[in-house]
Amino acid sequence: MRLFFLALILTMSWSLAYAEDAYAPMLKDRVMGDPNAPITLVEHSSLTCPHCAAFHASTLKMIKEKLIDTGKAKLVFSDFPLNAPALQGSLIARCFTNDDLYFEYIDFLFETQENWAHTQDPRPYLAQNARLLGLSSEELDSCMKTEGYQDAFVAKVQQIREIKDVRSTPTIIIAETDEHISGNKPYAVFETAVDYALSQVDKEK
Repeated sequence: MRLFFLALILTMSWSLAYAEDAYAPMLKDRVMGDPNAPITLVEHSSLTCPHCAAFHASTLKMIKEKLIDTGKAKLVFSDFPLNAPALQGSLIARCFTNDDLYFEYIDFLFETQENWAHTQDPRPYLAQNARLLGLSSEELDSCMKTEGYQDAFVAKVQQIREIKDVRSTPTIIIAETDEHISGNKPYAVFETAVDYALSQVDKEK
């Protein structure tokens, strides 16, 4: 009997480890820019949030040009869905294992937000456009059916809410200084925050 329970425990442990390995590629950090850039901007956004769409359409383009492409900073996109359509969008987006395609899909969803964010079931639209970007139906089905994926994703979002105290979107956190910038603020706000963070990093060298 003891051997039976020991075997059962080992089997359950192996299954859990297998599930974690299976969805780990989807939950990894998605990085825009040089991974070794000295400053990290962590963007917490919901794909159905109009202010987040505005941030991506304007401010983020300037951040990318002046701060990310110059090597001063990198951006980590942290999905923070505020409703069911945003959750579905985030889950499908993270089926792209290539970061460039992931960000391309995220930008597309923000640009076309009005076409899907308020529909009763956005999944056909989300899936169709993921396929147009190169994610096959088989890859998408396999990803979305991964054991424990959605539960682990939701748990990660809840952890961010509690530990980072993120209450609204977009919220961008400067990792090195823990400065929180909420809302679609002008580019100058981010430039000042990054320059200050760089000065603090330089002091620690």
